[in-house]
Amino acid sequence: MYRIPLSIDDTDLSDAVNKYAYTVGYEPRIGENSGTMQDGTEREDVLGWKAVLTVACNDLPENRVVEILQKLTNKTTVSVTYLGLTNYFPTRTAEFHVRLAPVTPTLYNQYGRVWWRGLTLTLREV
Repeated sequence: MYRIPLSIDDTDLSDAVNKYAYTVGYEPRIGENSGTMQDGTEREDVLGWKAVLTVACNDLPENRVVEILQKLTNKTTVSVTYLGLTNYFPTRTAEFHVRLAPVTPTLYNQYGRVWWRGLTLTLREV
């Protein structure tokens, strides 16, 4: 089965993410020339676009969740390689700020092993 590439600081997470479970969106980088004009209209000085990744993880065993969280919480920025939206750059690497979603993962016990469900990561390009 084809896995969409996703790695954070050279740690492959493609097995932890469902192939349809991460989305790439873009938000504008606003420049300092934005503001209200004399006639009352609002102007935005868009300098470029930065990527926003929302990653919903599969159900994961506890040791894999700890490994991912340790990788993300020890740094302010991480290097992420992900599948871009254009054919010109099928995979892209960029620096991202990490924000863990406030959703509390639910635990369940299956065959004597603890699994985590509901882990979501939000990554914003620097």
